Amino acid sequence: MLLLADRNGITLAMSKPESGNHHDLYEINKAFKNICEILEQADIDPRGLVMNADAGFDSRDFREYCDGLEILANIDINKMNAKNTDYEYLVYPELYK
Repeated sequence: MLLLADRNGITLAMSKPESGNHHDLYEINKAFKNICEILEQADIDPRGLVMNADAGFDSRDFREYCDGLEILANIDINKMNAKNTDYEYLVYPELYK
């Protein structure tokens, strides 16, 4: 289950649960779309949101998906994949803290 929380750790929305044998990026765009729909139903506009996520969510596809939703994906760099990527990282350490 993915949880989207505010800066105080209060959950704003969550995805439907998946079995535990999947990695963090399993159907991430579908799960995140569901989270954004929940936000919109609560009259919370996700555009302009800065979303912090750990390195398990570091993928070009997910970053581009967030960009299309006008969400800044502040995702930590997955050091295992960093050598094999050619895209720019949008990590803001102060916001990530």
